[in-house]
Parts: sequence; C-alpha cells; structure tokens
Amino acid sequence: GGAAAEVEAALKTAATFEGEYDTRTKTQRDADALHDIAAFYNQHNEKPTTKRRHPHVELALEGDTLTTDLLLGSHPDTGRLFDHATTETVLCDCLIHQIMRGTDSLPIGYGRARYSVPRHLFRLTAQRDGGCRFPGCDRPVSYCDAHHLFHWRKGGPTNHDNLGMLCNRHHHIVHRERVHVKLLPDATMHFTWPDGRHRETRPRGKPPGIPRPPV
Repeated sequence: GGAAAEVEAALKTAATFEGEYDTRTKTQRDADALHDIAAFYNQHNEKPTTKRRHPHVELALEGDTLTTDLLLGSHPDTGRLFDHATTETVLCDCLIHQIMRGTDSLPIGYGRARYSVPRHLFRLTAQRDGGCRFPGCDRPVSYCDAHHLFHWRKGGPTNHDNLGMLCNRHHHIVHRERVHVKLLPDATMHFTWPDGRHRETRPRGKPPGIPRPPV
C-alpha cells in the first residue's frame, strides 16, 4: 500500500552504494539507510531551524576520566551503555556539560555548556568538504558530524585543519575500525586502515580562502 511505497522510497533515497569496496548485502544497506533516516529525523523533528542539533553530553569527571583509554558512556533516558568507539564518536561533535564529582562520587559542580566544535568552525569545514569525506560516500552536510582527526580529549586541537565532515554511519566506522584520517595541505583526505589499506578523497566544497601551511 501507500505506507509500504513511502518506506521503500525513503530507503531508496537514503541508501548508499560505495562501489567495489562496498561488501554489504542489500539487506545491510537497507538497515544502514533506516538508521540514517532515524538519525536524520531525530536531528530535524522540531520546528524548522538553521541551527544544528547536537548530542547533549553530560561528563561526570573524576580525576583523569577524559584521558583514560577505556571511555564508556550511557544513554540518559534508556541507560543503554555505549562502547568506547560510540562514546568517542559522540564526543567529537556535541554540546558538553561537565559535572564535577567529589571524593564521595557525589556531584559538587555543574559547568557551563560548550560545543566541542563551535558553529563557525563547523560551517567553515562544511564549506570546504561539501559533505561526507569517507571514500565513496555522497552524503550531504545535513547528514554529517564534524570529526576530530586527532581527538580533542587526547590533545587534538579544535581547528579547521583538524576537522573533517563524516556522515553518522561513516563517523562510527572510522572510530570503531580505528581508521587513521589525515588532512593534506591541498585538502585531500587520506584514510588508512589498521590492515594497511588506504584511500584518498578530494573535497566537494570550496577550497579554503587562506592557503594552509605545509604539515
């Protein structure tokens, strides 16, 4: 019926195919498309706005929490645990509140909210990249997060040269599979997998207005 046709059309619109490197079955591509549809709806289900919606993260800090190699999180409503890769993905581009805890683990302070990626840097990066930079992906900026190439919690700077656009699915893949991403001086993005595979992509947007220094 009409509902089935609507769903089929939405899946077709949201589906991606990444050429010879895409080993997913049609069922897996449809499942990924359904995930993208849900994520897109959750980000745009309020009144029309030009502002991006961010994951809202509350960090309960105890000592060196942010520098640990085992960083875990949980959903505030469901309590469902996030693994390390998911937690790092969310922290890349979010709105952060810091909750300070005392020695008895009780909250003693609530810091001001701050964006892990300020709006002006997101816009600048989006203009350069034009959409998801993952090899073979054609997702537009509206589906994308700003990925820290070198994560800020490990000392990576939050600036134009350390950010890249990745759609939600590929953002999770980069963190989960530990893909190393490097931005070259000409805005080419180099992806290297732990098994030695590597690919490059060129930006779809406008080049930066100011030449980037050599790296």
